[in-house]
Amino acid sequence: MEILARNWWLLVLRGVAAIAFGVLMIVWPGASIASLVLLFGAYAVVEGLTSLGLAFKKAEGRVGTWIVHAVIGVAAGVLTLVYPAITAIALYAIIAGWAMATGIVELFVAVALRGLGGRVGAVVFAGIASILFGILLVALPAAGVLALVSLIATMAVVSGIAWVAFGMQLHRFA
Repeated sequence: MEILARNWWLLVLRGVAAIAFGVLMIVWPGASIASLVLLFGAYAVVEGLTSLGLAFKKAEGRVGTWIVHAVIGVAAGVLTLVYPAITAIALYAIIAGWAMATGIVELFVAVALRGLGGRVGAVVFAGIASILFGILLVALPAAGVLALVSLIATMAVVSGIAWVAFGMQLHRFA
């Protein structure tokens, strides 16, 4: 926990990026699908890079878990940014898959950090929220772009708050 606590700011940065992404989606709900693609791509890359930073710091000896998380985030973001003409259905599938995969990895991170007692509750919450978000996207494919924007914005803000809270809890131990 010592390494993770010293690098608490990476978790807060990840949370702030998620909150900023979510707020931008709320402020511009009628934004074109192209804007959604670019915003999601940028957010996923930032999230992946923060996980990569934690992997390089060897946070809690869970290098592999952080690398998997980084690869998922960066790959989803880069694919989205490289192919911006992607259809709404493909974007929908990328976001749904990314959310479920990210949630599963976050739950693995929480299990690895279970020695913190109740302090991993925010990570568990973020993981479950991500998985449920992905399931909702798969279950409601005809929800429409505006509904997708609302779901993404809500998930990003909720997940961001959870990661900021966890980072701030760790900061107290640094």
